[in-house]
Amino acid sequence: MLYPIITKTRRVIDLNGIWNFKLDDGSGLKAGWEQSKLTGTINMAVPASFNDAGVTAEIRNHIGWV
Repeated sequence: MLYPIITKTRRVIDLNGIWNFKLDDGSGLKAGWEQSKLTGTINMAVPASFNDAGVTAEIRNHIGWV
């Protein structure tokens, strides 16, 4: 898929869709979550506010990385 070029170094990339979603208590980067397939996820529509779309109080009240 070709994305519109805004400048030499910037493009518009459409991130809309259903994403694998997981709350991060701050340990995800240290644990290397990005290095393998994420487990223990739920589906989340993007774009959206996960705090509004969350089905549990834990998701609705989360502040931080996801």
